[in-house]
Amino acid sequence: MTGGIRTTNPFELLTAEHDLLRRNLGTAIETAREGGRRKEGQAALRALLAAFRQHLRLEEKALYPVCERLFGGRESAMVVLRADHEAIEKAIDRLAPGTLAREGIEDRLIDLAGILDAHLSREERVLFPLASSRMSGAESTFLLRKLRK
Repeated sequence: MTGGIRTTNPFELLTAEHDLLRRNLGTAIETAREGGRRKEGQAALRALLAAFRQHLRLEEKALYPVCERLFGGRESAMVVLRADHEAIEKAIDRLAPGTLAREGIEDRLIDLAGILDAHLSREERVLFPLASSRMSGAESTFLLRKLRK
C-alpha cells in the first residue's frame, strides 16, 4: 500500500495511508447510499477491505513493536490501539462478501467509519507525535524501511 507515497518520515507515510483509507471508505459509503451497481460495488468493497487488512497487518508488524519497546511493552497504552484493531477487524468481517444484506451495507460501512475515525485520531494525535519524539533517527529510518516492504 505504501508504494506510491514518498516521504522520509514514517508517520507522514502512515498519515497519508490513513487519509487514503478514509477517502476510499467515504467513497464506499456514498456508493452504498446511491445503491451502486452490485457487481462493481462488491469488487470495490473487496479491494477496500483488503486494503484495511493490509494496513492493520503492517502496523501490527512494523509500528506497534517499535512503539511497545518505546512505551513499556505489550501491556502499555498500546493495548488500546490493539483493541481498536480487533474492533476494526470485526467490523470488516461484518462486511465480507457473502455476509451482506444489500440494505445493511451502508450502516455497516458507517459503523466501520466511526470505529476507524476514533482509532486513526488516537494514532495521529497521540501515538505518532509521542513515538516521533522518543524515536532515534536510526529507529525512524528502520521503521520507514519496514513500512515500505
